Amino acid sequence: MTHAGLRAEGCNAAMLFWRKKPQPDYIIVGLGNPGPEYERTRHNVGFMAADALAGMFPHPRWRYRWSSLAAELAVDPARALVPPPGVEAEEIERIRERCGADKRHLLVIKPQTYMNRSGRALARVVQANPTVPFVVVSDDVNLPWGKLRLRERGSAGGHKGLDDIIRALGGMEDFARIRIGIGGGELEDVSDYVLEELASDKLADARRFATAAALKALEIACVGYEAAVSSGFAL
Repeated sequence: MTHAGLRAEGCNAAMLFWRKKPQPDYIIVGLGNPGPEYERTRHNVGFMAADALAGMFPHPRWRYRWSSLAAELAVDPARALVPPPGVEAEEIERIRERCGADKRHLLVIKPQTYMNRSGRALARVVQANPTVPFVVVSDDVNLPWGKLRLRERGSAGGHKGLDDIIRALGGMEDFARIRIGIGGGELEDVSDYVLEELASDKLADARRFATAAALKALEIACVGYEAAVSSGFAL
């Protein structure tokens, strides 16, 4: 092979190696606090939802980027998703089929800046992925335990993580959110309540609620907010 041929072959190899990854079609953000001491708390149901979603894909890989843990996932029409515990295979297959015949590239984010500073991380994600829509999954003390509520836009509703996101994005409120009810809104001070470690039975419930939120976030990413809302919740 000539030197020119070697150079051309090397150039092609470099192009393959440095091929830019596709921009995500949708970003799904789960809110919570990093660290093992927070894993089993009510405040971390957003992280639980992100973990449940990633678990539906074979061999998910989390990387530290944008002050967050990030997982790049692809909904592939030729590859089945992994049903979460308690979810029928037909149900998750129905959602996958609604994504269509083309791959859907998702970016799942868990900000590592602590709940009250979630906006600092998400602002970096948005800056790196401009124009990509996103949905935020969070806890909500003003909703009964286990109740899920969707909103296409709106204020923070007293949630400090959402409030920081809105401020970090320059007052932007035009993004979807899924709230997971954890109760406790009647308490004068909810700080201890939201950070209390859950007993095993309550933790199992929280993870089940988070899985329902993850399925709905996946559906929103596939078919859009309006179509996903009209189909109800999976659990």
